[in-house]
Amino acid sequence: MGRIENGPESPLTRELNEKVARYAAETEPVLLLGPTGVGKNRVGEMIHRASRRRGDLVVAHCPTIPEPLFESEIFGHRKGAFTGADRDKKGLLAQAELGTLFIDEISEVPLSFQSKLLRFIEGRDYNVLGESRARRADVRVVAASNRDLAAEIRRGRFRDDLYFRLNALSIVLPPLKERREDIPRLVDEHRGCLRGKEIGPRALQALLDYDWPGNVRELITVLKRVGIDFPGRVIGAEIAGIIAAAGFAAAEPRRPLRGTLHGIDVWGELERGRSFWEVVWRPFISERTFSRDEVRAIILEAWRRADGNLLETMAALGIGRSDYKKFVAYLHKYKLHPAR
Repeated sequence: MGRIENGPESPLTRELNEKVARYAAETEPVLLLGPTGVGKNRVGEMIHRASRRRGDLVVAHCPTIPEPLFESEIFGHRKGAFTGADRDKKGLLAQAELGTLFIDEISEVPLSFQSKLLRFIEGRDYNVLGESRARRADVRVVAASNRDLAAEIRRGRFRDDLYFRLNALSIVLPPLKERREDIPRLVDEHRGCLRGKEIGPRALQALLDYDWPGNVRELITVLKRVGIDFPGRVIGAEIAGIIAAAGFAAAEPRRPLRGTLHGIDVWGELERGRSFWEVVWRPFISERTFSRDEVRAIILEAWRRADGNLLETMAALGIGRSDYKKFVAYLHKYKLHPAR
C-alpha cells in the first residue's frame, strides 16, 4: 500500500497511515474530517487504492452541484424524467460500480437528498430518476467534511442517522501546524514544484516556523511560487517573502473588504439588506468597477464567515436560495468558486 508520505513520519501521520491500512480492508463507509487543504482527498484516494476494489474512484464535489440536480447527479436519470432531461444520464454512483464514491464536503448534501443517500448506504438500493424499479450498486462510500457535523445536526442541517452511519469508521486529519515534523518530507515529495531549485536550511526553518493556515495546499502553492519566481538556485530566508506573497493570507485577503472598495461600502450595503447582485455583481459585470479578484475576495470573505457552507455564503451575500443554480453557474463561469 502507498503511504501518505515517504520517510520518517510524525506520530500523527503514523497513526493516520495505520488507520488507512485498517479501514481500507473494510466495506463500511469512512468519514474523513479536517480543515480545508489538509489532504482529505488524498487520503480518500489512498483508501480506494489500498482497498483493491476493481472499479474506479469517482468524486462527487458537493459544493459545485446545484441542489435541484443532486439526485440526478448522484443516481442518474432517464430521458424525460424532468423538464430539460433530453437524454439518459449515468449517475456518479453507476460510474463508481465496484469502486468507491468519494463524497467531498458532505455537509453540502441537501436535507432533501440525505435520506435517499442513507437508504443507499444501508441497503445498496437506489432509484434512477424516471425509473420505478430500484437498482443495486456495489460501491463503497468515503465522505469528507471540513465542518463540525455534530453542530450541523444541532442546527437542523444534517441528519443524525446519516451521521452515525457514516461515522462507523472515521479519521480526523490534523492541521499541518500540528505535525510540523512532516514538512521536510512534504517538501521532498513535492520537489517537482521547485523546478530544480533547493530549499536551504534557513528556508526550511522558515517553513517550520510558519503556522500554515491553508495547510498542505498552501505549502504546495508556496513551493510552486519558489519554482517560478525565485531567480537563484538555493533559496534561504528570502522564502519568507514568498510565503507572504503566495500564501493563504495573500491569496484570500480580508483587509480590502473592510470599509469601502472603490467608494462602495460593500459589507455595509449587504448588512443593510441589499443583495450581492446589486452591490457587487452589477459593478463587476455592467460597470467594470470591481475586478474579478476583488469579487472573488468578497465571496471568499463570505465563505469564511459561513465556515465553508455555500448556502450560508449566499445568505451572507444577500442571495436567496432560489438563485442557487445561477450563483453556482457564475462561480464556475468566471472562476470565482471559493473552494478552488
